Amino acid sequence: MSKADENRVAKLLAGELGISFQDGGLNLDKWGQVDKWAKLSSNASVFIEVESGQKHPSTNVLKVWPYIEKKKKLRVFLIQCFLPKSPDVNSSRRRLAKWTAEKLEKEFRNRFLYATLTVSSVIKQKKQLLEQFKKFKSLLRR
Repeated sequence: MSKADENRVAKLLAGELGISFQDGGLNLDKWGQVDKWAKLSSNASVFIEVESGQKHPSTNVLKVWPYIEKKKKLRVFLIQCFLPKSPDVNSSRRRLAKWTAEKLEKEFRNRFLYATLTVSSVIKQKKQLLEQFKKFKSLLRR
């Protein structure tokens, strides 16, 4: 993926969600880093993973697991964004990423929430994205 893609997606989502994303990625200790992130509070963040060339997008979901497991109070809303040119925009590997995220949502109930979208259809998926973000913000009040 390119930094230009990451910046474009972050700008789009920032406008839709009314938040600001950091310029650099967040280091997840030894597990890698997320492309973009926004800190909502001391224990809540929104992570963005932009998939434009990743052949195994499930790894971008999996790497959050050990990080959130270690940070016992952290709550994460992960938004995985596929560009239309992504090799896995309509593949079993995208479904595997979603399946993995669903397992994480069960494992870290009230601490992890996931959304996936195709960037070319954000407007079509806006309602779903905003509902997920609202759900995440309601978790923060618990």
